[in-house]
Amino acid sequence: MEKTIYVDDRPIRLRTSAAMSIVYKNQFGSDYFADLMKLAKVFDVPEDEERKGELRLLSVQLLKEKAAKLNISKHSKMNKGELVKAILNAEKPQDFDLQKLSFEYLNNLDLMVIFNILWTMAKMADRNIPEPFTWLDDFEAMPIEIILPEIKELLESSIRTRKK
Repeated sequence: MEKTIYVDDRPIRLRTSAAMSIVYKNQFGSDYFADLMKLAKVFDVPEDEERKGELRLLSVQLLKEKAAKLNISKHSKMNKGELVKAILNAEKPQDFDLQKLSFEYLNNLDLMVIFNILWTMAKMADRNIPEPFTWLDDFEAMPIEIILPEIKELLESSIRTRKK
C-alpha cells in the first residue's frame, strides 16, 4: 500500500510491503511487529462500557436498524454481539487527539518507534532517502498528532491478513 502525506508542506511518499519488517530490523535492530504492538496500545482506547450496556438493551431488530443507518456492511447477517461491536466501532471518533489520551496510553507512545516506522515507510517508497537522523533533521517539525492518523491505515495494512 502506498500513500503520500505532507509535513512542512513537503510530500513524503510512504509505502508498506512484506519486506518492511526486514528493512526495519536491519536498520534499527529491533523487531518491527513487536514495536508495532507497543504502538498499537496507543490506539487501543477501551470501549465505552456505558454505551455498550445501552446497546445491549436494544433488540436485535433495533440494532440492525441502527447499523443500517451507520452504513455497516453485512449487518443483516450479524448476531447481537457482532452488531454491538460494529456499532461501537462505527461510532468511534476517527480523529486522533493526543490531548484526550490518558497518561497510561501516553506511556506507550514511544516517539522513536513512530519515527523509525515512518522512516522505514518512507525508505520503502524511496530507496534514496538518507539515514534516519539526517532525514528527520531535514524537517522543521514532525507533528505526531498529524502523522499518526495519516499512517494508521498503512500500519493496519502492514499486518492485515486477507481471507480467501
